[in-house]
Order: sequence, then C-alpha cells, then structure tokens
Amino acid sequence: MSDVMNVKMYYGGYGSVKEGFFDYRGGLVKEDMILDPDCVTWSIFDEFCEANGMSGLVEKVWYKLRHEEIGLAKIIYEDKDSQIRQMCMEVMTATREVDIYIHQMGCGEHDKSDGEEQVEAEAEAKGVEDNGEDPVEEVPNNDPRFDILFEEVHSGEGTETECVGVGAGNGNVNGDEVVVGDPVDEVEFERQCGDDDHPSPALDTDDEWEAFNEEERSVSISSYVKDQPPYLWMKQTFQSGEAFKDQLLRYVLKTNYDVKLCRWGNTKLAAICVNEKCKWSIYCSFERPINKWMVKRYHDCHHHNKSSRARMLKQGVIARLFRDEARRRPTISWTDIKDEIMMRYNLSVSKWICQKARRMALDLVIETQGVQFSKLWDYEGELHRSQVGMHTEIVTIPQADGKQRFDKFYVSFEVLRKSWKRCRRPIIGLDGAFLKWELKGEILAAVGRDADNRIFPIAWAIVRVEDNDSWGWFVDKLKQDLGLGLGNGFTIISDKQKGLINAVSDHLPNAEHRHCARHIFANWRKAYGEYEYESFFWAIAFSGNEGYCI
Repeated sequence: MSDVMNVKMYYGGYGSVKEGFFDYRGGLVKEDMILDPDCVTWSIFDEFCEANGMSGLVEKVWYKLRHEEIGLAKIIYEDKDSQIRQMCMEVMTATREVDIYIHQMGCGEHDKSDGEEQVEAEAEAKGVEDNGEDPVEEVPNNDPRFDILFEEVHSGEGTETECVGVGAGNGNVNGDEVVVGDPVDEVEFERQCGDDDHPSPALDTDDEWEAFNEEERSVSISSYVKDQPPYLWMKQTFQSGEAFKDQLLRYVLKTNYDVKLCRWGNTKLAAICVNEKCKWSIYCSFERPINKWMVKRYHDCHHHNKSSRARMLKQGVIARLFRDEARRRPTISWTDIKDEIMMRYNLSVSKWICQKARRMALDLVIETQGVQFSKLWDYEGELHRSQVGMHTEIVTIPQADGKQRFDKFYVSFEVLRKSWKRCRRPIIGLDGAFLKWELKGEILAAVGRDADNRIFPIAWAIVRVEDNDSWGWFVDKLKQDLGLGLGNGFTIISDKQKGLINAVSDHLPNAEHRHCARHIFANWRKAYGEYEYESFFWAIAFSGNEGYCI
C-alpha cells in the first residue's frame, strides 16, 4: 500500500463498551495526521501518547471509518498486528479517513459511585454543555422562597438598603453595630482576588517552576489577608453581577454551605440556602447612584450542618479554577482534580463533572494559544505601526490543504539595535530555550553586555526546533541588522549546540567563538563533582590568556 491515510487521533480519555456500543469520554484530539499504512504498528500509539505528554502504556485501541457512528468502532486488543493490518486494509479500500481512539492503562479504572452513572447519563441525554462564559449556575425561579424574597424586596423598595434578619452587618449575629467595608479596600480586594492568567513566558526548568510556585504561595499568604470571613455583608459593593456571583461562590467554597442562585431581571440577583428550612438569603442589585452592584438584604444565619456538595461548583467553575494548573501540567487527570477539590474545599464532586472540567480546562489552554497564534500577523503589524524601524519576519510552511504552518518568527527593535551599536561591548551571547506550552517550539535569543556589565537584549526569535536551519536563519538576520560583516572584532559566546556552532562558522567566520563556562562546567562536574575541583575550574575560567585582552 503506497498511499497514505488521514487519521484523527483521540487520546488522553477512556473508552468503554456498554450494551454493545462503544463510547469515548474525555481526552484530547489531534486531526489531519498523515500515516503510511505500511508503517503502522502498535508502538506508534505509545510513542504518540508519550510525545503529547500522556503517561501510561496504551492498553486498548478502537477505530472507525470517518463516516461511521462512534458506537460502531472496532477494538484492537488481542491479536494486535493482524487487527492493525485489517484496519489499514479497511481504511484504504474505503475513504482513507479513520478515527482512532486510544485508551491507556489507568484510564477509567474507578467505578462510578452509586447514582453517578444515572446522573451522567441524564446529563449526556440533555446535552449538558458549559462554555465557561457563565460558570456559576443560576437556577430557575421555581422555589417559593425566591418569590417570598422578591416580594419582600419589592414591597420595601424605598428602604432596600436596610438590614433584614440576623447578622446582616458584616456577618454579625449579636446585633452589634454594623460596619460597612471601606470602598477603597473593596476595590483592592477584588483586584487581589481576580482570576488573572499567569505570565505567558515559560520558565526553563522544573526546579524554576517549583521556585515559582513557592513564591506564589508565599505571596498569596500576604496578599489575600482580606480573604477572610465575613465573605458577604450588607452594603458590600461589586463592579458587576459576575463579581457578586464570584464572591458568592467563594463564600460557598470557604464555608461549605450549599446555596442556589437566581437572577431576577438584568439587574437583580438573589440566593437562598439549599436547605428548605434554612432562612439564609441574600439579595444584590444594581445601585444606579454609585453605578455599582450592592448587597441590599442579607440574612446570615445557618442552623444546620455543613454540606459536602456545592451545586455552584459546576464544570465551568472547576475548569476556570484549574486552568493555570492545566497549562503547567497538561497530564493532569480527573482524579487529581477531584482529590484537589476535596483537599482544598472539603467538597465532593462527581467523576463526570471532573472529567468534563479537565477537558474544558485543557480546551481553554489550547484554544487560547490557538487564538493567539492566529493573531500573530496582527501583532507584527502593530509592532511596525508603533515602532519606527522595527525588523520582523514570519516564516511559514505551506501545507497540502492550503493552510500555513508556523516555522519561525524574528523580532528586533531599532532602539535596541542602536543602543547596542552606540554603547556596545563586542560580545554577543547566543542561546535557545524550550517553550513549555501546548504549541511547543523554542526561543532563540541574542544578548549583549551594557556598561554596567548587565545583560542587554538585542534580538530574539521563536522557532519550531533548534537545528542548523533555524540557527543559520537567526544568525544571518542578526548579521544583517547589526552590520557584523564577517565577524571581525566580535566575540560570540554560546553552548556547544551543533546547529549554533555551524551557523556561526558559516555566517561569522572571522568572529572569536567561545563557549559558555557554565555549560562546560555543568558537563565537567559530572566526572569531577568535588568542591575543590569546582574552585580550580573557575580559577582557570577567570584567567586571561597571555597576549589577549578582554
């Protein structure tokens, strides 16, 4: 078979057969993979999962022709080689398009808890979907207690901001004086508690990630001091209704009292306790004079035990909570999410919701990066509009289907080039680093030294892979922008990456090419790790050669 087949690969989820029909849940999908049927073996599935950050050996594989229903997928399990050959023959004699579903060891091992399977089936039948735009659930106004609450509010519209019930002021249940929060503090509190993204540049090593996480945790202790009870109080203000819902969710997570939320028109929100005998309630609406949402009625009183469930904790909320974790650790499993929620909030969440949330969190990460890539040309245009003398270049690889595949992106600011030429020391450092996100790739950078002996950025580029072609292209762009000629009078410092060495030799043959002492020492200490050898190494490194001035 000399032709190829188009493969859509599903991975990271789990497959199962119920009542004779196949079903696949969770995971990710990679489309438009081209495979030679003569080269398809079982090891391809293991290597594919490993390359895409999914740990665990492949246990089972299902396949179906693209036009077939998923429930009719066939399994490859026992006689793998012959079944794979059979699959390839079926695909090549039909449409040459196949969907493959990979099930790894450890996926779907845990049985559903009592009643969970029924809930999952009902949710699937109803087409439950959450796009994350409004993750906090609003229930229909079918509880008579909502009618009573709204009627009370309507009858007392002239005095809405008066306290109703017990403990309405700052959660005070003793009838003491009500203290209204400082508006400036509330704005600062909202800023601190925002769900901002982590900075987009990735760090280089796992150790640096650990240091980053430790620093974040230490900052959190001091920054979120105000995130203490009471979480809701009378006359508390919010910038929007969404901000109120977020704070209500925080109250549920922190106190473990389950509540349900209902919207009344476009400018009014109310919540009551799930326990029908509980009098807890809160009402928040838009206050036009101050142009903010304000809590106008709050009855803070629970006379029952706390709950281990939270109906507001839906898959959209969980996806948002674990979005950054999914970005840092794409292999996160639904069991990790379930255990983490129990540890953080002492709340139990169903397996199905955790699986859905995991998929949504990963989709958010991938979608965000995909959207950013599509705006790359807009970003380049804005750079040229706002920066005179800007030098950029985007290189793409045309695909058979007419689409463009990203290859390289070069960036050089004129102000950096001019500053380096005017105050330069004739030294340029070249190095590359991996990008640890879903889109992968590497960043290549050229840096110099300023008058204070500090690192001075010159230019950088994003490439798919660090090889002869990418380094040759980058060094050539650098040579043209900086006017380096053949490299006379310049010193290049780098590691011993083969592509980089070849690029400097080809484009800057007259430059002095020296290797970074730290990189050399990292390899050297594997054989000579004793402390006294380290001091000898650096003594040699700092010694100048006779007849050579730095």
